[in-house]
Amino acid sequence: MNKYTIFSTYLCVSICCVLLLYWQVSQPTQNQFLARQLDTIEVLIRDIEVNPQGTEFRWLSDSVSIMVPKPTAQGIVTLNIWQAPQRTATAIQVGGYQISLPKMTALQSRRIAVLATASATTSTLLPITFRFAPNETTDPIAWAFVSAHWNSTLTQSSPQPQLLLFVIIALAIGTGTCSRISGRFYGSLGVATLGVLVALFAPTPLSVTVAWITDQPALYSHLWVLALAWLIWYWKHPAIMVFMHKAPAQARMMFVLYGTLTLIPVIGMIAPPESLDMQIEELRKLQECPSQWTGEIWDVAANFTPLSQCVTDHIGWRNTLIRVKNEIDYQVFGVSSRIYFGQNTFYFMRRWSDDRLPWLDEILHTPTQRQKLLTTLQQINQQYASHGIHVIMVIAPSKEFMYPENLPWNAPRYNYQLVRELERDMETSGLDVIRTYDLLQAHKKDVPLLYHPRDFHWNDLAAYYVAQMITDRVARHQKITSPWQHPLDICTMFRKASDQTFAALLSNRDAYAPTYCQTTTMPNDVPWIVEQRFNRDFNVWRAAPPSPSQILGAIEINGDSYGMYFQTSGFERYFNLVTITQFKNWRDAFSPEHLAYLQQNNIRYVVWQMRDASLPLLLNDIYTEY
Repeated sequence: MNKYTIFSTYLCVSICCVLLLYWQVSQPTQNQFLARQLDTIEVLIRDIEVNPQGTEFRWLSDSVSIMVPKPTAQGIVTLNIWQAPQRTATAIQVGGYQISLPKMTALQSRRIAVLATASATTSTLLPITFRFAPNETTDPIAWAFVSAHWNSTLTQSSPQPQLLLFVIIALAIGTGTCSRISGRFYGSLGVATLGVLVALFAPTPLSVTVAWITDQPALYSHLWVLALAWLIWYWKHPAIMVFMHKAPAQARMMFVLYGTLTLIPVIGMIAPPESLDMQIEELRKLQECPSQWTGEIWDVAANFTPLSQCVTDHIGWRNTLIRVKNEIDYQVFGVSSRIYFGQNTFYFMRRWSDDRLPWLDEILHTPTQRQKLLTTLQQINQQYASHGIHVIMVIAPSKEFMYPENLPWNAPRYNYQLVRELERDMETSGLDVIRTYDLLQAHKKDVPLLYHPRDFHWNDLAAYYVAQMITDRVARHQKITSPWQHPLDICTMFRKASDQTFAALLSNRDAYAPTYCQTTTMPNDVPWIVEQRFNRDFNVWRAAPPSPSQILGAIEINGDSYGMYFQTSGFERYFNLVTITQFKNWRDAFSPEHLAYLQQNNIRYVVWQMRDASLPLLLNDIYTEY
């Protein structure tokens, strides 16, 4: 076979592959839409949660419509949802059609399948809304969304030109292969032709046979049989046998290693064996497989890149291999790309130590930037003061500053004195500031820990001491004796730890780590609720009715994820209304809607809580990240 024949064969195969790739990508049949993908919807919704079975979901209000990607004109959309307590779903609106729903039990998982026709909506997104009976509760949460699955009901058209070319190429390759093995050209031509004819004119029996084989549970529970068959072929193929006998030992070892590493991901993609606790939480969204061809037919690079990335992001055993790599980094070198592994099982997130804290250090060392930061804080205070609201500012220190003795040797260290000097200047300019670092250092030896060992947040114990100081400041501002008197009741618990999750180790796959908490009870057993106002969630506690000890009025806490820990601090014993919320842009706190909300609820005190690592964001008008 001369070089021109070989070149022509490879060219034909390449053209065939491109055409088949174009047809395959342009013929989507189904799509999976998960709860975490609701981040793209421009409505305010609760953060993602996980039920005891490990399923991710999001609570939604009855006014929220979800937009399910619709890759084909017609199909069946299957929803996995459940209904909130004391709410009654009466109908579901799919596109332009409304369908009545049978009675559903609260908190019971339901699967709802709806046929969406081409006339339901012409968009590539299918709007779905649940209709509920009037809400007789104060909680806007109505239902929980888990996932939506789209499955096409349309028959795919066969690519006739591509298929004809594929038949010719397959016949030529099949004949050549059989002829090389058997030495009989016409017999090989007959076998190859028979195989192509079966694939063309008897696809149904062939598909049924393949489906029957792949649907057998034993196939997936005994994958070692497939692995053994692959290894036998791998070792007994004539060309491989010759190579294994004549090649040097190093070459043979590399050959076996390469074959093993290519086998494992393939089996993992056929039947994913990984358990739920092997899943890892990533800071980026995994690449979804493309649903249609982009650009002209010759734009192979633009279409192959996302397809290649999709395969890379969903390759078999991916989570396990990442955890193995992280475990080797940790056990052998004691490092991680995301976490600093410190002393006494402390984890520190590198994102703060390597990026945010150096930024803060640079700002505090630059007079103009430092003054701009101080001016911004003064402006916040003045805005509230102009509406008769007293502001108490709280800068929450990072765990790196509170427990520097647990930092590993290779982690950077910073001096908190610069932040303390900023707090001093804030006080000099007339701001009411709580010296949080000094306060927590004074109580550091009174309790086991003030921060979660494997999470960057402070814990309930730290929030207790800060809340006590806030209460004392409010009482002093009202010129009365502080009513704070309940003792700290320490407990232990397992809590989802972000640092441990991001570490993604093989030896510690559980995202829940032991930590300390505070046992607390709500006055009159009144719970915290979530209220949605002007596109924002407010965690609210209202006294019902107010008790004699709740003499300090109403207070609002504007903060980040640290602020959520005040829900167990005991504020409810001394205030008749406590609200906790977050603002992505600090200027949003002074919107007319929010100022009206403060006036309506007679809120005269606001706690402006920030992390030291988030202070630089104020220079970009950003208040919190999370």
